[in-house]
Amino acid sequence: MLKKTKSILVPIVIIAVIISMTIISVGGKSGYKKRVDAWSGTVKVTYNNEDKTRQVSPIVINGRTYLPLKSVSTLFGKSVTWNNSSKTVAIADTEDSATISQLQNKIIVLEAELAKYEGGSTEELEELAEDLDYEYHEYKDADFEISLKGNEDDINVIIETEKSDWNDISSRNQKSYIQNIVDDILDEFEDANIEGSVRDDSKVLDQFSVTTGGKLKLVSNIDNLEDTLNESLEDDEFGRLDDIDNDDLKIELEEDKDELTFYVYIKLEDDNYEDEWKALENDDIQSFLEDIYDKIDDVINDDSDDDDDAEVIDIEGYFCDDDEDEKLYKIYESSGEIKYKKYTENTVLEL
Repeated sequence: MLKKTKSILVPIVIIAVIISMTIISVGGKSGYKKRVDAWSGTVKVTYNNEDKTRQVSPIVINGRTYLPLKSVSTLFGKSVTWNNSSKTVAIADTEDSATISQLQNKIIVLEAELAKYEGGSTEELEELAEDLDYEYHEYKDADFEISLKGNEDDINVIIETEKSDWNDISSRNQKSYIQNIVDDILDEFEDANIEGSVRDDSKVLDQFSVTTGGKLKLVSNIDNLEDTLNESLEDDEFGRLDDIDNDDLKIELEEDKDELTFYVYIKLEDDNYEDEWKALENDDIQSFLEDIYDKIDDVINDDSDDDDDAEVIDIEGYFCDDDEDEKLYKIYESSGEIKYKKYTENTVLEL
């Protein structure tokens, strides 16, 4: 029995010695050696649709793709260091990537603040908006929906209605309607900064702001104003010129800082209006232009004389031959008076 036991122990001791030698051969490090199948040059790597294969040098080991940590980290703007004593790989942001990260975080914060102003409102504002919507839901046969965004210090007023209904209301009544809403808001939040817009879905019809004294400043959207003027032209609200059809005329606007210029275009040659134009009296042309001038002034400078803080926009207008792109007549204000110029072939007449 003793001989048999001894014969079993011998191979066990030999195996233990072999394992010990294997561990020693690794150098005392954790891990183990293993025979593997490795392949290089069989994988392509792209970053933002750019080929980075040569830069990162991928290798496939036993069917799994490996990339050098340092090369990949550099590609993503990271730094890599090796601590031999602790056997630690340290990956960190570079100065540039850290700056980008900080900017991205700042953008997130600013977007959140913007969403708070444009898309959200406090409970007090929501309650006030419900009261305003109930009080001002109907006006001059038009329907409105009113909402408030922001907070008690900065309030954005959104008034939604149909474009055609809004245009049917006179500019003076439009301003009175909005002013009443603003006054009610200031009764609740007297120190609030208020601005807003009148909209038809996503299209802005008018924009407005409020001065420190609670005075409303209505700033019409120039595209909407141009549409309104042409609709008024077609409806003969500016009168008619003898033997000239208003449907053949068009009005265009140009805005430059504190000045607005309007152009009334007529096709003298194409529409055979040369004789009719020459036959017109100066008073007829002047009256026609003045009606358009007054309509624009009523919209963009309405009651501005009563408000010291209001910014007055200068207005001038021209009758132009659309065929030849030539000026025919001009209306403008000088020293508080409306004046006119008539353009002939080689001269300009002050009227």
